[in-house]
Amino acid sequence: MTPEEKMDAAVESYLKVADVLSGDVNAILDQEADTEAWRRTYIRTVGAMISGDSYSIQQIAAVGLETDVPKLSVKEAKAFSSDNQHSAIDQIKYVLRGAYKMFELEQTPDFSGNGWGMAKKFVDKRSKIMHPKSAADLHVSEEEWKDIFEGSKWLIGEHFALIQRMENKYGEDS
Repeated sequence: MTPEEKMDAAVESYLKVADVLSGDVNAILDQEADTEAWRRTYIRTVGAMISGDSYSIQQIAAVGLETDVPKLSVKEAKAFSSDNQHSAIDQIKYVLRGAYKMFELEQTPDFSGNGWGMAKKFVDKRSKIMHPKSAADLHVSEEEWKDIFEGSKWLIGEHFALIQRMENKYGEDS
């Protein structure tokens, strides 16, 4: 398989996964309720979408590593390897940052702003909900929900922006 065919296959796989997972997010949003059960379900569903997107971007970038690419930091390169040891939030950060470098895209995500801070709260809460150590880990207060929800929107937006910028730069009509 040529690198172009591998890239096409990786992108096609991403699009299929993204279609299913974004459908799940839309379905949960259609059933929105002001309950903790709904909030937990939303967090799990968006968390699955972000994980799936991040993995797909990682696979797309792995194909890119087979070609001549801009220099990545050690942490970014490790995020694209199968033996990475990053935390979930660091993995998301290094995959996004590394993909922007690798594909020479502009308008990289702002990892110093409020959006990223709220995204970290989202990922932390997702981890607690998926791996609860106590009942308190499953509690999603009204106050923390606002930041968690905004963090999820930031992550979704940044993942979609990356794919849109890649498509704009490398799509068939480019």
